[in-house]
Amino acid sequence: MLRKLYSLVSNASCADNPDSPQHQEVLLPGFLYGMIIKEKLDEAIGSVAAQIRQDVRRGVAGVDFNDNRYISKVIHKMNFDVGHKMSYFLATGNLVSPTGLDLQQTSGYTIVAEKLNFYRYLAHFRCIHRGAFFAELKTTTVRKLLPEAWGFLCPVHTPDGSPCGLLNHLSHTCEIVTTPLPAGHIPSLLSSLGMTQAFASTTVDGRANLVVQLDGRIVGFASPALCERMSFALRLWKTEGRHDVPLDLEIGFVPPSKGGQYPGLFLFSGRARMMRPVRFLENGQTDHVGTFEQVYMEIACVDSELERLPPFKGKDRGWRQSHVELDPTSILSVIANMTPFSDFNQSPRNMYQVRSLFCLQLTPRMNAH
Repeated sequence: MLRKLYSLVSNASCADNPDSPQHQEVLLPGFLYGMIIKEKLDEAIGSVAAQIRQDVRRGVAGVDFNDNRYISKVIHKMNFDVGHKMSYFLATGNLVSPTGLDLQQTSGYTIVAEKLNFYRYLAHFRCIHRGAFFAELKTTTVRKLLPEAWGFLCPVHTPDGSPCGLLNHLSHTCEIVTTPLPAGHIPSLLSSLGMTQAFASTTVDGRANLVVQLDGRIVGFASPALCERMSFALRLWKTEGRHDVPLDLEIGFVPPSKGGQYPGLFLFSGRARMMRPVRFLENGQTDHVGTFEQVYMEIACVDSELERLPPFKGKDRGWRQSHVELDPTSILSVIANMTPFSDFNQSPRNMYQVRSLFCLQLTPRMNAH
C-alpha cells in the first residue's frame, strides 16, 4: 500500500475508479445474512455478559458459573431470538444495526419477486443494484455505463427514472463465483516459473520488479516480462485443466505505464466476483474472464475481427487478439436477447422493448368462429 501511495502521489499511477465494475464485487445474500446473524449473536452474548456482571456487582444470591440453572436463567432474561430478527429483516428489508455493517443504506435490501409474467420473475434474479444511497446523489457519474461493464452488465436493460443506471441486469452469460477455489498451491507454481518470493530476499528493487498478489496478499515479485509469461502460463494451464489451476481464477496483469493503473500481477480466487466465458485462441478452449483482467485483454467480438501479427524472422506470431467472444450477443441480458434485430434499432427502442416484456400480460384468447 505504501508503494502504491507513493506511486499515486508522484503521478506515476492514477487512482482507482470506485464506480467501475473493474473494482467492484457483488454483495451476495449469504454474506449479508452471515453479517447480520454474527452481529445479532454478538449482541445477545454481550447482553448476557452484561447481565452477569450486573448480578456480580449487586451481589445477587445464587450467582454460580458452574450452575446450569443460573446460566439458563440469565439467558431467558435476554432477547436471544436471533431467528425473529432475521425474519424481520427478510420480511421488511430494513437493517436494524448499531454498527451499520459498513453499508451505506438501512432499507431496501429485499424486494417482492413479482410474478406478473415469467420474464418479470426471471429478471429479478439477474438484477444488481448499485445501492439506494446513490439514488440520492446529485451527480450522475455513478449511473454512467462504462466500457469495463462489457459482457457483465447489460447496456440496455435498466429502468427509467431514479433507478436508471443504478439497477442493472447481468448479461446472460455472466455468472457469480459462489464457491471457494483451491488456490493455495498457486504461489509455489509461480515460484517454479521464476518468481521471487515475498520474503526470500531482503532487497527487492521496486523500479525493476512488479508485485505479485493473490487475493490481496503479496506472494512475490517479478519483472514485467516474467509477469506476462506467468499470466500466459496460468491461463494456458487453467483452460487445459493442468496443475489444478481453477478455471475461475482471475489473472489480471497490469503492465507498467506512465500515469496509468498501478502495475502488477493480481490474482483473484475469492467469491462474489463476476466471470464470463470466452474462447481462448491459443488452444481453442473456453476461458473464464473477470472484470479486472478484461480491461487489459484483446477480445474480438466476432471471428472476422481477428488479425494476424506480422511474422518475425519467418515465424508465425499468432493472433493480435488473445480471445474471441462465444457469441456477439453476450453483451445483452436474457430479456434483451429476445429483441429481434436489435443491432438495426435505435438504442432507446431496445430499452422500450425490454421494459415492454416486463409489462406484457397474457390474456385468455377468444375463440374465433
